[in-house]
Amino acid sequence: MECSKICTPVGNGSRSIGCQRPFETVQIVSIVVQAVGVVGFLLVLLSGLESTGEYIGLLSLYSLCLVILVLSYTYCLISDPSKPSIFRCNKISQNNSKEERYCSVCKKKIRGLDHHCEWLANCISENNYFAFFTLILSGFLTFTLQIITVILQLTLFNTQNQKDAVEDRYGRIQVHYALAALSCLYSFALVFRYFSLLRYHINLLRLGMGTYDYLLVQREALIAQRDKEKQDQENQDHYLSA
Repeated sequence: MECSKICTPVGNGSRSIGCQRPFETVQIVSIVVQAVGVVGFLLVLLSGLESTGEYIGLLSLYSLCLVILVLSYTYCLISDPSKPSIFRCNKISQNNSKEERYCSVCKKKIRGLDHHCEWLANCISENNYFAFFTLILSGFLTFTLQIITVILQLTLFNTQNQKDAVEDRYGRIQVHYALAALSCLYSFALVFRYFSLLRYHINLLRLGMGTYDYLLVQREALIAQRDKEKQDQENQDHYLSA
């Protein structure tokens, strides 16, 4: 199917990609918050780093996850969800509906639309869902590794030479401990957010459903439950009045 048939802009001001102007406030906040988390962690790590020997394996894994996070995040920002992508996994994307759906935010129809992501200011469809899933998985791993690294720095790798290096920089080692604790709490908040998204989409994969279809089923179930409760209440009122 031609791209012109997959994506049909409706009126003026349709959004093609996430990094298209005007940028959304939530989108900018998302980028800044995660950048602060990474930079803050690196500053805490480097300020107490006496040698890299103990960290080589952990930092290699962290660097890999961070690179994947940045690349997948960037791809989700610059990719047009209405156009076919080479970065896709049919097994992961098979749950997305194949029909066209209209996004009122992007003001266009997209084939295989899963949902509109406010944090990316872009739609997630069958064409970039694999990149999106990679994003939330790598984000969860990246910030989890930040917490693990800081904890190890304060415990297992906390040698006397490292303590001396920290005191030379801060004057008091308690300052470094406070900054490390703050970094852990900050990273934990991001881990919790990514974990919530990851658990949600893993559950969708398990159910074999897309986000839009799942929300429709949940809505229909809620309406059916309310109708049942209303009917039960009417039956009870009728019984009492009889």
